[in-house]
Amino acid sequence: VLVEDTSRIAEIAHIAGDAMTHLMNQGEFVKRYRKYFRFDKSEAKQTGSGIYFDKVPGPFKPLVKLVFSERVGTLLGKLGPSAILGRDQRRIVESAPILLAITLDRKEYQPGELSGLYASITLGAVIQTLWLVTTELNIGMQFISVILEVPEQRERLERVLKIPADQALVAVFRMGYKDPEAARNAIDWTSSQRKPLESLVRYNDCETPIPAELAAAPSVLWDRVAEKVEV
Repeated sequence: VLVEDTSRIAEIAHIAGDAMTHLMNQGEFVKRYRKYFRFDKSEAKQTGSGIYFDKVPGPFKPLVKLVFSERVGTLLGKLGPSAILGRDQRRIVESAPILLAITLDRKEYQPGELSGLYASITLGAVIQTLWLVTTELNIGMQFISVILEVPEQRERLERVLKIPADQALVAVFRMGYKDPEAARNAIDWTSSQRKPLESLVRYNDCETPIPAELAAAPSVLWDRVAEKVEV
């Protein structure tokens, strides 16, 4: 579903903001993803994974040590970060010129069945193709996951988009040309680090490491992406 209507995008933005605020207030977002949180640049580089919080306002920095507390949801709600994150989520979604919602046929998308696995693989190929094309055109594309994580907000979105009962909403993205002057969110993170190829790839079987000459081989595609980032 390609969404360009500004009033509908604004409505979806409010749904996204409400979803983020709810997830933070309840502590669900932190509990689900805190194993991926990185607050130190060297840790982010060493693990090659997760999200590195490189922008946290001074007054909220003492909260970092409380992220792993079971009371984190109550604290985030009372002390302000939940409202800030919800506001920023609403703002970035509302600023997008295009939203893209992707559904799968429920007859095919059956979790636990091979048809469901194949449907998911096909969806991944579709999304990767979109991402490669947008990157080539210097267009930004971002997954809006928070809506899908709160059942009530997912249902609101399904009503807004008039998704029929035989379709399952599985992904929402925002797309648009990137503004190099755009201000970052008040609380923000990055996930630009990457795991080394040799930690992900095996050769001929699962026990044999990839040969060093293959791991060190240059990538024409990656070099082109890196050039675009530098520009």
